[in-house]
Amino acid sequence: MLLALRPLRGCAVPQAHRALHSSTLRRNGLTNMLADSSPPAIQVQSITSAGQIELSSGLLLSGPCIFLGGKVFLWDVPQSQHDPWEGWGTEQFEIFDVVVPKPEILLLGTGRRTAQLPPTLRTHLRQLGLQTDLMDTASGFT
Repeated sequence: MLLALRPLRGCAVPQAHRALHSSTLRRNGLTNMLADSSPPAIQVQSITSAGQIELSSGLLLSGPCIFLGGKVFLWDVPQSQHDPWEGWGTEQFEIFDVVVPKPEILLLGTGRRTAQLPPTLRTHLRQLGLQTDLMDTASGFT
C-alpha cells in the first residue's frame, strides 16, 4: 500500500525541514548536527588537574557521575587503585535497566587512562541494548 501525504489547505509547505534534529539548516559550510538553539542544561567546563569535573555553573564534581537526560547523577561505584573494575558488577548499571528512553551509546570515562571493560560487564551492557565506548575521562568531555 502506498500512502501519499499532502499539506493541509492554507498551510505553507516549508522549503527545508529536518526530520532528526531541530538545529538550523545552513546552505554552505559545516553544521553541527548535535547543536541546538538552546544549550543543554548541564555543560562541562573543564576537567581539573585533580580529576574533578567542573560544570559551567561552577559546581565541582569530585567523584564518578552519570550525565543522562540533561541531569547529573552521582554514581556510587567501587574505586580501586590497582584494577579500575575491581568490585564492579551488573548492579552498578541498574539505572540503565529502568531509564526511558535508554541511551544507545554509553561513553565511559575511566579516569586518567583508558581501561577496557571486563567481558561480563560488556555482555551485560550489550544485553541492555547499550553500545559502549571507553576512553579516558577528559576525552569523554571533548
